[in-house]
Order: sequence, then structure tokens, then C-alpha cells
Amino acid sequence: MGGDMAIVRKITIGVAPFAKMFRVSSQGGATVDALLRLRTKNLADDYFEEVGSDAERKNFRIMKSDYSNVVQITEDAITFTKDFYVSGGSYDFGKFIAEFKIVWNAINKTMAVHDIRRIGIVAEYRYEVDANKPSRWLREKLTTLKTQRITEKFHLRFEEREFASDGNAPDPQKSDFINYIYAYYDGAMDGQHVQPGALNATLDVQRYFTPVHNGDVADEVQKIYKHFVAAEKTLDGHLKSLGAANGKK
Repeated sequence: MGGDMAIVRKITIGVAPFAKMFRVSSQGGATVDALLRLRTKNLADDYFEEVGSDAERKNFRIMKSDYSNVVQITEDAITFTKDFYVSGGSYDFGKFIAEFKIVWNAINKTMAVHDIRRIGIVAEYRYEVDANKPSRWLREKLTTLKTQRITEKFHLRFEEREFASDGNAPDPQKSDFINYIYAYYDGAMDGQHVQPGALNATLDVQRYFTPVHNGDVADEVQKIYKHFVAAEKTLDGHLKSLGAANGKK
């Protein structure tokens, strides 16, 4: 098995402030209105098609019906997601960051997000493996665990942290550092796009800010993306060296 570069099937930018945004319940409706108005200005008419919120109006979701564009606004974080599983579209970072800037500016005008503790980029990938037995393959390739039974629902998750700016191991509550989260799991466990016989991998690269960030968010995303690209290359190269291949679209 082999393949070219990693194929991004789903990608998210997440922004989390230091403190909860209790104003979501009062400003969320105005923020949704601002996002929907973008369809007559900077975005396609069908860019967003559905709006939902919880009963307490602490969680808003604005999306296209095929999940290709999703914005989630909660008291804890704001996320912007592009999902290509259903639409079949192709990922392009330039287009992704351009759309994020438009969406983020509209959100920030009403929500006035400040004192940001964390910004992250999360991507999901799908691979094919021998015999279409991803749980067994992951156990055998990524661990030394032995069993005489059938392996199912395998899920491995771990983090890597760069040293803090002072050269020491980072304190996750106080330090300024880059955090990498890797996850490998059976495609049958995917919460939204179930695919038995496939292997899923996710990469989450986050920058924790100390002091908190109050500058240009999109600019910071582009800086984090440099770390993300390097980590993606390592993840993809490792899986393919073990025999995995890009999954079919």
C-alpha cells in the first residue's frame, strides 16, 4: 500500500478564551444574524442552511445541510469546520483561512472575543489497511499487546508538548506552548461518518497563550499551521510506512 500526501477529510479551527463567554446567551442571536447576512455579501447563498441552539441558548450551530460549513458558538469556545465527507470537496488551506477570516470577523463584531488562551487546528484523515481490519491492524502496528481474541473498537490517543518558552516542561494551566494531540481509531467508531473497515486518524495542533492573546486571530492560525503541516507529514508518513494507504473518497 502507499499513496501521496495526507487527504484532509474534515478540518476545524477552534478558538477558546481564558474565561467563559456568558454573553453567548444574550449575543448569540445577533451573531447568528450577522453570519446569515454574509450570504448576501461575502459567501454563497447556500453557505449556511440550518440554525440550531439549545434551550438555554448557550450553544448555537449554523451549518450547511451536508456539514461542509459548520460554525459552533458556545460559552467555552468558537469553532469553524469544513467537512468533505459528504460534499466530496477538496481541502485547500488558502480557501479555508479566507473563509475563516470572513466568518471570524462577523462573529467578533458582536461577541467581542478577547483574552484568548488557546487556538487550535484539528484535522481528520481516513486510511485503508490490510484485510479491512483496522482495530486489529492498529493494535498490531502501534502496540506490542498480544491477544488470542478478536480486537474491536481500538482507540489510541496521546499528546506531545513542545518545551515552554523558558525551556522547561510546560504547565498546561500557565505556560505558553504548542500542544499536539494524535488519535488513531477504528472508522466504525466515527461519530458522524461511520465507515467500518477503515482507519481514522486525527491531528490537533494547539497554541496555548501566556499572556493571553488579544491580537489578530487569523494571523495566529497561519503561524500554528506551520507546526500543523510538519506534524501532519510525520503522522501520514508513519502510517504509510506501516502499510496504510489513503482511503477512497
